Amino acid sequence: MRKKVKTIRDVVEWNLCIGCGACVAFCEKENGVELVDIPTAGLRPLYGTDCHSCSRCLAVCPGVSVDAAETDDDEPESIVENLQVGNYHGVYEGYAANREIRFTGSSGGILTALSVYALEKGGMDYVVHTGMDEAQPWKNRTVISRNRAQLLANAGSRYCTSSPCEMFDVIQKSEGRCVFIGKPCDVAALAKARRLRPQLDANVGLALSFFCAGTPCSEAVVELAGGIGVEADEISSLRFRGQGWPGRFKVQSSGGGEPKTMSYLRAWKTLAKRRPLRCHICPDGMGLLSDITSGDAWNRYTGEGESDG
Repeated sequence: MRKKVKTIRDVVEWNLCIGCGACVAFCEKENGVELVDIPTAGLRPLYGTDCHSCSRCLAVCPGVSVDAAETDDDEPESIVENLQVGNYHGVYEGYAANREIRFTGSSGGILTALSVYALEKGGMDYVVHTGMDEAQPWKNRTVISRNRAQLLANAGSRYCTSSPCEMFDVIQKSEGRCVFIGKPCDVAALAKARRLRPQLDANVGLALSFFCAGTPCSEAVVELAGGIGVEADEISSLRFRGQGWPGRFKVQSSGGGEPKTMSYLRAWKTLAKRRPLRCHICPDGMGLLSDITSGDAWNRYTGEGESDG
């Protein structure tokens, strides 16, 4: 007997949820949806009594579907079709011209540099993206940056569950236009939401993404930090990479001293074991629905030492 996803409860119980937050932004029920962090799984919607028969938020859920037709491409004649990475207009290799941005970011600082340009030259008013949760540094939080300094403070990949789509309401009600940076699944949810909410669509000036291999749960990050000698209640800051390329997993203890570090490749090998099912069956890790996607040119990595990015 074939079963269909009928409610957000089904998405969660069938392990199709990625914790993007889109359902929270689209829920209009008084006793509806809120996000909670399940340490062993990731950010997940906690659904209230009004959610049992409601299916409204499924219209924007990337756990239900990721549809390439959601994109409005005004230059179809220049599309290149590729079995490995999907459709694209152009592929370029490079890095941020600004040395500080290049060094701080994870993948040559490309997304940070583009965001700075969008704010300073492109008429954008703010950037919605992901940064470290200062209260719990092993976790993420959705942040809004309005200048170069704020972007740099939150630059660098965050290999843990994140929910930038929870900001859809904020973006829609804003008087300015924004750059949205999210995982490919986040951008897929954004594409669905923009079709349903014209004002949200009008207020998103640029959608950026990155090559994504999945989002480990927060418990995995805590265990990794503990493995190099820093327990959760001692962590004052945590970086997954960046500050050089590819950068090192780096944990600073509140007790001071030199940060504890581990190579990026070793850290990711451990964290990758704790990704949810939805990441393992992801139909789009390349950000097909974004305007621009950035990834790492791993063909340039020798496996030894660090470079500028």
